[in-house]
Amino acid sequence: LEVVLPSDYRNFLKIHDGCRDSQLLIAFSLYPADMITSKTKEVRKDHEDSHRNFSEGGWDSQKLVIGDSHFGWNLAIDCESGNLFVYVQNNYALPLADSFLAYLVGLMDNLHDGKYQLIEGEIFM
Repeated sequence: LEVVLPSDYRNFLKIHDGCRDSQLLIAFSLYPADMITSKTKEVRKDHEDSHRNFSEGGWDSQKLVIGDSHFGWNLAIDCESGNLFVYVQNNYALPLADSFLAYLVGLMDNLHDGKYQLIEGEIFM
């Protein structure tokens, strides 16, 4: 895909290669490294075929799809800025965090502060 992964996300993949096994990391499953390329290519092709643009976050060659949800949302990282985005129903992007590390710290803080809900055995924030 000709991108350089942000260091915090690259380090995460070295330690824990995704989070699949039917478990969600607070609403998202995170792809292992060997799935990121194929999933990103699928989403890129879908966007090219439909000529869709996003109101925020855009889609370009620096974005990688790194996870998904039961709702059909994609979690993407911008390799240039390190920002995380949620692509809701693949129609528009919502900024999620300034970096992968900030995303994880935010999850930890929300869990610590009790800012979550259990829905059908899954944790949502």
